[in-house]
Amino acid sequence: AGMLFHSAYSPQTAVYHDLFSSRVRGPWDEGRLRGALRRVMARHAVLRTGLVLAGYSRPLQLVHREVAPPLAVEDLRGLDPAAQSARLESWLEGEKGRGFAEAQPPLFRVVVHRWSDEWFQLSLSFHHAILDGWSVATLLAELFIEYGNEGESGSPSLSAPGLRYRDFVALETAAVESAASAAYWEDLVVGRARTRLPRWPGFRRGGEPGRLGVEQVELGGVLAGSLSELARGLGVPLKSVLLAAHVRVLGWVTGQGEVLTGLVSNSRPEEEDGERVLGLFLNTVPLVAGVEEGTWSELIGAVFAQERAGLPHRRYPAGRLQRSHGGGEPLYETAFNYNHFHVYQGLDRSAALAVTDPRIFEQTNFVLMANF
Repeated sequence: AGMLFHSAYSPQTAVYHDLFSSRVRGPWDEGRLRGALRRVMARHAVLRTGLVLAGYSRPLQLVHREVAPPLAVEDLRGLDPAAQSARLESWLEGEKGRGFAEAQPPLFRVVVHRWSDEWFQLSLSFHHAILDGWSVATLLAELFIEYGNEGESGSPSLSAPGLRYRDFVALETAAVESAASAAYWEDLVVGRARTRLPRWPGFRRGGEPGRLGVEQVELGGVLAGSLSELARGLGVPLKSVLLAAHVRVLGWVTGQGEVLTGLVSNSRPEEEDGERVLGLFLNTVPLVAGVEEGTWSELIGAVFAQERAGLPHRRYPAGRLQRSHGGGEPLYETAFNYNHFHVYQGLDRSAALAVTDPRIFEQTNFVLMANF
């Protein structure tokens, strides 16, 4: 609901309209890809879901029994490489402005640009309200595995997960009704000073106001190894080390001794097949950290302990906190997100395809989103 709100509130932007695009080397067969997509859609209800906001006693996700695969193909083999690249860039930019009618599924599109007889570009365009990053990785892995397997005699199709997205909806509904979860987050945020990033008048790096600016930095070599070694030595996940760095930077740039930021949390069911269900299982919960005193090790331990303490309450929707305690301003305008999409390793099962050069576009309503 929050993502749909921000999409409607800023229709001139591509907020929560995500794009994933990769080059693929392998045999091309449009009918085969369409069949693979149809099987994946039959397996996962959210790919056949419309989001209906009016007409019922409350907003609902309505699952349709059958939805045609949203596949389009453009053959660019007759163009030179420069013209091909220009055509793809033009399509990507144009696609950001092509939204979705949320009540009418599917809320995603698959578009293929053929480069040659051996190479093609596969792009997935979708509304973030139906898929989180792990679900996108799972969807693409299943699609490529299905596409590769269809040409192999006797290769079984992937099985459907035992859980469904509605199982998560039931868990979130229970969290909404939990007085303990509401009280936990209220105790954490009520009375805290908001953390606001400084604004410099006239500063327009990257273009006009509202434009998305992306700065990508690779943490490799000795630094990456040292960070992992530090995490092991402290007995915490690497995520906690990076989260501590995030809040410390916020303290530096804001001058605050205590910062309040958002922590993107995974709310999937903790049951067998919970990792295989497609959908949106994200919640951005508040995290408070004192950064003025103490050592790095103490800060890392503190953010790790706070995340652990909030885990039983992580499905309580942040939007409810915002409505109750936001006072017309965001509770937090920054957020931290840590991903490890090892599900892509499943592509090794499809030797017929090579997937390379991934490109990602995503825009949130946060002023600063730190993705690791």
